[in-house]
Amino acid sequence: MPSGYDVGDFGADLRALILSLKYCGNMSEPKIREFLENFDVQISAGSVSNILTKTADSFAQEFDDVVSAGLSSTPYQQTDDTSARVAGKFWHTHVLCNPFYAAYFTRPQKDRLTVLEVLQNTSDLRFQLGEETLHLLRTEFDVPKKWQRAIEITKSCRP
Repeated sequence: MPSGYDVGDFGADLRALILSLKYCGNMSEPKIREFLENFDVQISAGSVSNILTKTADSFAQEFDDVVSAGLSSTPYQQTDDTSARVAGKFWHTHVLCNPFYAAYFTRPQKDRLTVLEVLQNTSDLRFQLGEETLHLLRTEFDVPKKWQRAIEITKSCRP
């Protein structure tokens, strides 16, 4: 088999055309199918849908690589958000960028933890509670003593 035909029933060129029509031309799946049928390409609605959904998964690693490279390319990042609609509900599209890249993340929230998820490029947030944090809680922020003690106890219980 020629290269590009080992990923399904249709070649790489047709899959690329379908992706371009959808994401560059803003065409709906039925219109993409209608367009292809005008050129005697016999393809089912399910195949068009599968090409669009399964091909997107192959871009996930590339997206992660771009974000990782972008995060390490400068000592600063800029972030902003705008509203978005997902399945009829209000979500937020977070823009993360610097002069070398831009990445977009659509999430249901725009709270502090969501911004940290975007900045860490993960939904599995990890925090490090160190002496500097404890010092800031004691001296710079008005954190009640009982919560400072609770944090210190939590810190001492972890390996």
